[in-house]
Amino acid sequence: MGKNIEIESKVLLSEQEYKKLLPLFNDGKHLQQTNYYFDTKDFEIIGKKAGLRIRKESDYFELTLKLKSQKGKIEVNQEITAKQADLFKNCGVFPSGEVYDEVVKLLENSHPEIICFGTLENERFELEENGDLLCLDMSKYCGLTDYEIEIESSSMEDAITHMKNLLENNDIEYKENRIHKIQRLLNAVIK
Repeated sequence: MGKNIEIESKVLLSEQEYKKLLPLFNDGKHLQQTNYYFDTKDFEIIGKKAGLRIRKESDYFELTLKLKSQKGKIEVNQEITAKQADLFKNCGVFPSGEVYDEVVKLLENSHPEIICFGTLENERFELEENGDLLCLDMSKYCGLTDYEIEIESSSMEDAITHMKNLLENNDIEYKENRIHKIQRLLNAVIK
């Protein structure tokens, strides 16, 4: 677990573009994920350009805080149990550990009151290509469905170049997406 830097290029897709790219992922990994997003009642974490979530894949739960940095997003990850995830989602009992410590520093509050403000179901296809990780996502939240492709790379320049080439080879226009899943969910929740 611990910290790592996530550098990725993202593009929102239409359903038709998603279906066009789907065959490229036939030899990749298929995942079903549920993301639970958290913040204070006043959305102080998002206000500091950060995001807090629990990701559930099968019986595995990971608590993640994403912090903005100049190179990309710093991710602070911590494996938690199903019971810890349930207590956090339903009772606001924040699991102790590195993520909690980082949230306390971020908010300058030793007892932050955190709530779960939304859930996003994600069907993800992953494929490694030329040292990069490609992720094709279909996300469902608040009665909405959207589609996105992400490319994680060692540099933003490499991620964007790889993305542009992939889309151009499939007759899809490159339109960089700067609205992350957590923000799209939040926008739907507060409407």
